[in-house]
Amino acid sequence: MAAQGRAAVGHQADARPHHTSRSAHLRQCGAVRTTIKSIRMSYLIAMLIKTVP
Repeated sequence: MAAQGRAAVGHQADARPHHTSRSAHLRQCGAVRTTIKSIRMSYLIAMLIKTVP
C-alpha cells in the first residue's frame, strides 16, 4: 500500500508543468493583457454602435 502511495506521488510530481523562464512568463502575461484589452475595446465599440440611432 505504501509503495502505491509513493508511486502515485512520484507520478503526480512528474505531471507538474515545467518551470518557464521569467521572460517567457512575462511575454505570456503581456499577450494575455493585449488580448483582454482588444476584447474590451471590441465590446465597447459594439456597445457604441448599438446606441447610435
